[in-house]
Amino acid sequence: MASTQVLGYASPTRGPVTGDTLGFNGTTSIIEREVGTEILYLDPSVAVYTILSDKAGNAPTDVPRYEWYEKTLRDKTTLLEADNGDVEDATTNTSLGISGTDVIAIGDLVLNKNTDEVYLVTARTDGNTFTVVRASGGTSAAAATDADPLVVIGSAFAEGVDVPATDEWQEAHKYNLTQIFRRSFGSSATREATQTYFGRGFRDRLAKEKGIEFAMDIERAFIAGGRAEVQADGAGAVSAGTGVLRTTGGFLSVATTNVLDLAGVALSEPTFEDYLEDVFAHTASGDTRTLLAGPSFVTVLDMLAVDKIRTVSDSSLTYGIAVRQWQTSHGTLNIVKHRILSDLGTAFARGGLVIDPKKLRLRTLSGRATKLLKNRQGPGVDGWVDEYLCEVGAQTMNEEVHGVIKDAALAA
Repeated sequence: MASTQVLGYASPTRGPVTGDTLGFNGTTSIIEREVGTEILYLDPSVAVYTILSDKAGNAPTDVPRYEWYEKTLRDKTTLLEADNGDVEDATTNTSLGISGTDVIAIGDLVLNKNTDEVYLVTARTDGNTFTVVRASGGTSAAAATDADPLVVIGSAFAEGVDVPATDEWQEAHKYNLTQIFRRSFGSSATREATQTYFGRGFRDRLAKEKGIEFAMDIERAFIAGGRAEVQADGAGAVSAGTGVLRTTGGFLSVATTNVLDLAGVALSEPTFEDYLEDVFAHTASGDTRTLLAGPSFVTVLDMLAVDKIRTVSDSSLTYGIAVRQWQTSHGTLNIVKHRILSDLGTAFARGGLVIDPKKLRLRTLSGRATKLLKNRQGPGVDGWVDEYLCEVGAQTMNEEVHGVIKDAALAA
């Protein structure tokens, strides 16, 4: 191939310029370009939820289906249900219907919070219908309305009567499944031996990169995954002679009680405080929660109440970054920006997960913790294949102490 003549330019330029011959014109690369030896990854590891689950307790399991029990005290609040009773029809009617079951017992005093009337429960007709004495406890009979809030304010029995019927609030059985996560990577032997601007050691660099990717895979599953146990091809229920594919149930599949869906409406401070009242309602879990906030929701909070938010040092390195705190009379909310939430859609980029780290667990099948397995290729391959593999599951307990916030309007 003949060389190309490059002529000099008129004064003051002397000789050829870099755009002609020195590699900037896309035809040659005869000079070494100045590049760093370190690759700067756009998305470093941001697996905050998994980190919190691990720090709260990595509890090994000997089987891929792990179980636990939860128990709460009997709920003492309910709503008047007009379809089941008739106290709303006349002040002399004595049939009280409620929504739900297992809230009221015979002998209870039930306050209608809208009318201030107290009903004394004397008999149970069925699961959610009772006979009551109106205007008990010195109150006055009043017209009731469907969906009036009711609360049990104790019990009252006559002198010398027999012991009332006993009951027991049963434990709730819970379970989840471990999930097999795998992420493979490899190269030909030629590529591994080739010198690059990043030096040698391509295999180690790729292992670091895939390790970050692997952690983010688990993070997304622990947040948005659903619990299932199906055939290996993903179809139908497991049947004899087929492989089993299990997926672990993530946070969003469990935390369904305290959900604040703003549906594109601006978040106000009173609305947020009212929501936190519900999240902090159960005192046994303490008075601190962590809000993993989507990027846009962080901006909303910063502009909502600057005087209530302060930056604190993360001395325990739980998060590895500065933590913001929202101080309320209900409790302390640690605010941590979580970029992965943007991957789950606009509603979560503009929202967040309110979690109690003490009620999380990382469950690892015994002997199946994350490992980097090398040389997974066949014996005749002129190269190498490595992979990360683990079998783990999420455990989110007492979903009443957690919460979800979705789709706040962007900060103006």
